[in-house]
Amino acid sequence: MLKRVGINGYFWDKPFTGSGQYTRELWRALHAAGLVGGDLRATLLHPPEQKVASDSDAALGAHYQVQGRWEMSDNLRELWWEQVEMGDAARMLSMDLLHSPYMAAPLRQPCPLVVTVHDLIPLRLPAYRGSLLFRIYLRLATMTARRARLILTDSLCSKRDIIALLRVPEQRVKVTYLAVGAQYHPASVEQQAETRARFGLPEGYIFYIGGFDVRKNVIGLLRAYAAALTDMDSPRVLAIAGKPPDDKARLSNPALFPDVQGEAQRLGLGDKVRWLGRVSDADKAALYAAAGLFVFPSLYEGFGLDPLEALASGTPLVCANGSSLPEVVGDAGILVDAHDPANLRTAMLAVLNDEAKQTELRARGPQQAARFTWERTAMATVAGYRQVLGV
Repeated sequence: MLKRVGINGYFWDKPFTGSGQYTRELWRALHAAGLVGGDLRATLLHPPEQKVASDSDAALGAHYQVQGRWEMSDNLRELWWEQVEMGDAARMLSMDLLHSPYMAAPLRQPCPLVVTVHDLIPLRLPAYRGSLLFRIYLRLATMTARRARLILTDSLCSKRDIIALLRVPEQRVKVTYLAVGAQYHPASVEQQAETRARFGLPEGYIFYIGGFDVRKNVIGLLRAYAAALTDMDSPRVLAIAGKPPDDKARLSNPALFPDVQGEAQRLGLGDKVRWLGRVSDADKAALYAAAGLFVFPSLYEGFGLDPLEALASGTPLVCANGSSLPEVVGDAGILVDAHDPANLRTAMLAVLNDEAKQTELRARGPQQAARFTWERTAMATVAGYRQVLGV
């Protein structure tokens, strides 16, 4: 019997967000692996203002765009889509199941619901609970997630959090690991040299890309790097990609956004730290592949795409050993307790001053990353759909 699945496409046109990347990669993999189109048909549901007609991914499968336009603030617009328009579209199309690829869905459910909860950072870490309005929105999102027939999540770590913090039975939570795109792979010597020349970076640089909020522990990375400089066999610069928060963001919530650039100045690092700003996906992949070491000191992650991207690129990795990260990294990187910068310093030097260890990690990384594919993510997701639908 034919079953219809609607997938929330709100973040479809925001591919640089985690939810946008997940939505697109899952949609591609569902079709590439032939998992939808037989007795299971999937339709991506779009809000009125999205532009999907000229998008190459729109050629895959069925898309439905809600009609109408409302003048609202961004936050209210998102809430209206999640609580009204998306559910109305699912009802009108007679969907048998609705999947929201992030933790928000209609409180008045039009059909059985599957929700992907990537992490519960705001519930685990008080600094991330934000304003009163955000806390109200978070309460609504957790209510809808609790009512879902099935919760998909990115790791065993997040599954444990969901069971404990949302108080749902274990059998209603299913792990569907994430993956990385084909653009992340080892690069030739010539490609690495071209990347270094383009960004003005010397050979063997240490690399970090990610957020600058407090759990990302960039302050710890800077202190570890400063302490390691004098003991490196050869000097290495630290290249940091991403846009640090501006003064307004930092001053409005200093507990959430530490002054990372100010800390680099206090440590006297000067031009030893290169602030690259935001980079494209293509440049990010190239920067991983050309780096001598990638350091990821984050103290909490629901999955950890950045270290997996580094592993796929064949980049030696030093990574925090908490939350979900050991699940992702396995034995392909050096895992340390990153709460203490001294541990990071020791691990960085153990890799930077040992060419044999670098060679070993460069070989292990792609092998570990190959265990995570979007096809496997899609297969596990469809297994969840079928579990809920009973087919």
